[in-house]
Amino acid sequence: MENFKINVVDGIMGSGKSSAIINLIKMHKHDYPESHFLIIVPYLTEINRYSKELQGFKSIVTDTLPKKVTLKKLLQNKKDIICTHSLFLQNPDLINELATDYILIVDEALNSLISPTVFPNLLDSNNLKNDIVQEDNNFTISDKAHTYTFTNWDIDNMISNKFLIKSSTNENLLTWNTSNETTSIYSSLEDYFNQYDVYCFSSEENNSNYYVTLFPIKAFNIFKNIYVLTYIWDAQIMKAYFDFYGAQYNYLYPIPYITISDESNKFVGKLGENSYYLLHLKKQYYNTESIILQKARLNISIPSYKLDEYNLLVKDSDSRCALFNNIKPNLSYTFYTTKLTSDIGLDFLKTIKKNIKNLMANNVPRNLLKDAKIIWTVYDCAKEDISKGCRYINLNNYIPINTKATNEYKDSNILIYLVNRYLNPCILNFITKYCNSDFNMDLYSLSELIQWIWRSAIRDDKAICLYIPSSRMLNLFLEWINASSTDEFKNSILEKHKTSNISNNSKSDNSINQINI
Repeated sequence: MENFKINVVDGIMGSGKSSAIINLIKMHKHDYPESHFLIIVPYLTEINRYSKELQGFKSIVTDTLPKKVTLKKLLQNKKDIICTHSLFLQNPDLINELATDYILIVDEALNSLISPTVFPNLLDSNNLKNDIVQEDNNFTISDKAHTYTFTNWDIDNMISNKFLIKSSTNENLLTWNTSNETTSIYSSLEDYFNQYDVYCFSSEENNSNYYVTLFPIKAFNIFKNIYVLTYIWDAQIMKAYFDFYGAQYNYLYPIPYITISDESNKFVGKLGENSYYLLHLKKQYYNTESIILQKARLNISIPSYKLDEYNLLVKDSDSRCALFNNIKPNLSYTFYTTKLTSDIGLDFLKTIKKNIKNLMANNVPRNLLKDAKIIWTVYDCAKEDISKGCRYINLNNYIPINTKATNEYKDSNILIYLVNRYLNPCILNFITKYCNSDFNMDLYSLSELIQWIWRSAIRDDKAICLYIPSSRMLNLFLEWINASSTDEFKNSILEKHKTSNISNNSKSDNSINQINI
């Protein structure tokens, strides 16, 4: 795809990315009043952060009208808009039709652009009155509704009956066969296959097919310019998605006004001295990143670890803490979905609950216990088994493993991360084969971990206590937090893996039917 360029604002948490992009928008609107922006953020709660800084921008936060109707109206009237990721992802055709000449701002990478194929459920049209329930202005499917769920078997059947054929340009891309008309139930999927790119792959492990869906690229092509705010861009699935379409990247960094030289002042200075700006000055950005990492090390307590004379987190040889040595399972998604009821799983449940009790009784610094606010995470499938009968964790202080870019938990100071993060092997296989053969699983895992950690009090330079029982995840975190820069950490990780096949990183979780999300 020619001339497809993405502006990547790659900066560590707390480096001023949001402030810098807001300043860029203000300056651009000042110079080009007729320009239009669409800003998308992960959560409804984050919309206010932008709307209070950008007067005149329209926020889509309520369901007075269905959000899709509101979005369409605002796009038609060429208004500046702030909405959620999900609203954007649910309406690619609307975006493609009406967002011409808009500038897109993506706050936090969209990592669902490549996903395992999940086909829409089919309702019985004769019973819609009972199956669809309306609450306020929202329509949902009743729990008692009879639905048909399409599975991989259905898609295999559609291929066999030539309702789907392989693309002439890519043997794995499925396209709808317009010359083979059908009145069967499968005709309801025609729009799905026309809108999304669905790829078919074969699994050697179980001699079956699996499917990967890509968000339609046309919804991005329509924009005049695109900015993505992220951290460790190389670890994001969104980058792999754009790699697939041959995108190029223009890297920008948040730079505080005070560090900008006189030579650069022609680009800035319109919004005051307490501002951040987006520039190509990577060396100056390193100063900000180094300071943030140093502050974080001073504020993070990990049982059985201490700060050495160089302010690095190292193993405390005098510690008698056993919170890490007695965890045997690897805590992957496969373990939680297939082994939790086995003997090793039941033993783990007892051990981890005992460890959490021990953590709170003997390992959390006293200054944090005075106002302890716990958050914890595990895969959704295991949260009830883990929290049952545990005094300190429950479903109220649980937050999902993919929580990013929100201030909702910024008072939390005790963090329990019970996950060994891997990428879904279906997606990994697609990325390494078609997008980026250098995609690194450890960078992805680390990126997901630190985004979760930085929802807590650490984002305000306050002390936290961190418990990560997975040795792999803990070691990745320690290597990152002790590095002088992200690039130093990345280079170290890539050097370790340069002679290894990326699929070997998954170890026992690398078969296609084992889904690590």
